[in-house]
Amino acid sequence: MKWQKLGMIFSAEAHGLLYSKSPQAVVFDDFVRVYFSTCRTDGNKLISYVKYADFSKDFSSMLRLSQHTVLDDGKLGCYDEHGVFPISPVQTDNRFLAYLSGWTRRVSVSLDTGIGLAESFDNGHTFIRLGDGPVVTSSLDEPFLVIDGFVRKYDNLFHMWYIYGTNWRIQNESIEPERTYIIGHAVSDDGVDWTKEGRRIIPEKFDG
Repeated sequence: MKWQKLGMIFSAEAHGLLYSKSPQAVVFDDFVRVYFSTCRTDGNKLISYVKYADFSKDFSSMLRLSQHTVLDDGKLGCYDEHGVFPISPVQTDNRFLAYLSGWTRRVSVSLDTGIGLAESFDNGHTFIRLGDGPVVTSSLDEPFLVIDGFVRKYDNLFHMWYIYGTNWRIQNESIEPERTYIIGHAVSDDGVDWTKEGRRIIPEKFDG
């Protein structure tokens, strides 16, 4: 595969957005849709949410930028109360799914996270959550910060690669604790009920 560098194809600032990050692309017949995370302010806090931009197949021009709410905000007290970033879109078996990386603020540490699920009934224009809770979340050996689920389906089996936290490191009392992440893997027959492999895909390695 030969790659061609295209440079910047989208500027958040040019469209009045604070940022655009965590892009995930879906290829349609006549265009490519790129979902991304951006944010708005709520008082002095930031709330992240999902938008998309449609591009020509060669990425030479942007065709449209979503002006609507792709996904409603998470409910009070839920895993995604303070936002979603990113999503992992999956088209399979006449369904259009999106795995959500939701986050909520904490007190002793900055946040916690979980992976939820939504479905689109209008070809990816909007998504509706299947429920208010996550489909993959913390467990006995994966205690917090389960997020960034990337999902694909192979041979009638859903595979999810995701990250989870193993500890919070206090390097300096004057700054917030820092996170340590590990990559995990889970499988599912239906995309809803997941079984974690329980193995660290890449072992930890620290310098000193």
